[in-house]
Amino acid sequence: MSTDLLAYMTAIQARVIRNWVRPANAPDDLDCFVSVEQLPNGEIASTTVVQCNGDDTLVRSIEEAITRSSPLPLPADPALFLSSFQFRFTIPNQPAERSGQSE
Repeated sequence: MSTDLLAYMTAIQARVIRNWVRPANAPDDLDCFVSVEQLPNGEIASTTVVQCNGDDTLVRSIEEAITRSSPLPLPADPALFLSSFQFRFTIPNQPAERSGQSE
């Protein structure tokens, strides 16, 4: 993966994490794979948690975080834009409290 593509995906993941409100029952070993489709301006077209070790409440919280993150950051190089992609959602190694506010 190129440095620019990695920066693009990292920016998307960071935005989603900032907008996530962690449910009380979220396991510390949370591990989910999320599929996202976006429009060219970064607006979310659809999102699906395709695999997750959490319950329905947790899955909904992740989907809501993605929705609140719309529009997603765009890459510095437009050629790197991905209309659909998957990313891994895990609990960051930081305090679990999240504001749920977008930037």
